[in-house]
Amino acid sequence: MVKKQTKVALIACSNGMGHIRRMLALASSLNELGATPYLFAPKRKSEKLIKLNNSYMPKIIDFKSATQYDDWLNGNAYNWTHYLPDLSDYDSIVSDNLLEILYIRKDAWISGSFLWQYSLSGIASDNVKNAEKILNQFNPKMISSSLFSADYLYKKTRLFKVGLFSFSSKHEYYNGSDILISIGTGGSIGNEVEILLDKICTSNKPIDGIIWIEPSLWNGSMPKWVLPADFTPDMYKKIRCAVVRPGVGTVTDCLLNGARIFSFYEAGNYEMKDNSRKLKIAGVGEDSSRIDQAWDLALNYYDSSFKQAQHKKAFDSIDRNGAKDAAEHILKNIA
Repeated sequence: MVKKQTKVALIACSNGMGHIRRMLALASSLNELGATPYLFAPKRKSEKLIKLNNSYMPKIIDFKSATQYDDWLNGNAYNWTHYLPDLSDYDSIVSDNLLEILYIRKDAWISGSFLWQYSLSGIASDNVKNAEKILNQFNPKMISSSLFSADYLYKKTRLFKVGLFSFSSKHEYYNGSDILISIGTGGSIGNEVEILLDKICTSNKPIDGIIWIEPSLWNGSMPKWVLPADFTPDMYKKIRCAVVRPGVGTVTDCLLNGARIFSFYEAGNYEMKDNSRKLKIAGVGEDSSRIDQAWDLALNYYDSSFKQAQHKKAFDSIDRNGAKDAAEHILKNIA
């Protein structure tokens, strides 16, 4: 039985909403099991996600880890722990994708499907060596959704595999009539997406439903059947195809509602490439490095009832209990 005063700090890497989303889902499960979670993340973004998903609101400590793409490449990301308050009062700590927490709390958990030092092209070799040093010194416990877990995690960490992190274990195969085109945050492939959108907007309407696009790429001159994505549960339920950079957050929300993933990504982003490959292996996505190819495959799938039936079989086998299982692992390991 977990004591109500059991305090768990959840530190979300601030590079993208997917990290915050994962920690929010975990916070909800920890609360259900009787613990008191504290989320360290950008407050405004956290509250937005909570509102969108009508989810549990933990205690939020407004925190930005300053670990954007450029921060990793120039070496500044390794200073992120300097911005943390004292964590000695917490019974357990979970750090999403950020290893350096182990210098402060050697008993901390790491969460995520990859490690930044092994996922970015152009990162300095000294930074990779520093990650190796941390991993060898602490041999950390790591929680990862098995669908996305990078292969090297099995050797470099004590890996606890779980399912997808969901706000609810109840999800349906909606197979809506819409398509989502999204690039997420932290990428450098916007020009290619703009070229495709221009082609779509100057042609006849290609599908029966709506095409939802990255809000930053939408403008009022676009056809009425092209709308800025609001990333609400209602929108995800309407998606049949998701043409996206396969960040775990957006991909998870799409998969949980039955959409098939058509990936594209910039050269040198090993995380996105690996996620795309794993989605294909799992039978729920297509690995397409170029957005024009991903779009063509999506349109082909959109009109194929046979391919949709195959996708549903793969969808039915997805484990959606990642947050609950992760919470149980964390609480069982509190000394």
